[in-house]
Amino acid sequence: MSRYNDANIDKLWNEEQDNFSNEQYYSLLIEQYKIYVEMADRASFRRVSINLFFLIVNILVVGIMALGISRSSTELSLGLLVLPLLGLLAICYCWWRVVRFYRHTVNIKEQVIGALEKRLPSSPIFSAERVTAEQKGSFAPLKRLETYMPFIFMLLYVGIYIYLLVSWS
Repeated sequence: MSRYNDANIDKLWNEEQDNFSNEQYYSLLIEQYKIYVEMADRASFRRVSINLFFLIVNILVVGIMALGISRSSTELSLGLLVLPLLGLLAICYCWWRVVRFYRHTVNIKEQVIGALEKRLPSSPIFSAERVTAEQKGSFAPLKRLETYMPFIFMLLYVGIYIYLLVSWS
């Protein structure tokens, strides 16, 4: 299920745990678990927020470009349009890289949560919720969408530029 090495996840545990009673140990474990789940939830929220931000920016740019093209009565220099095209392609590439970074970050956090849950009486997030969602394929459409959407906009921008190139030639 995971591409990450379990030996790295095992570094989660400190060697010296003799200083705590059983009650103190589990109390601290539960507190650390709560904090880490909250951190993972925030990383997931940032991932969704970044996707939404880039999606809105790109939709606005496409809309502005379409409006500009429909109302344009003068010829623009296609050479000058290459720079904005490169900028838009760079934005899409950054979108893809940032989303990829957050996807990996969230996956790693989920692995750590799974390791923490192995020491708890139950595993509600990693074992129960995550495995059930993966079996039902709940995450696959979102992963594909967030992976391909920057490239779809890249193709759209190149298509608009080719349209301008052909129509104004």
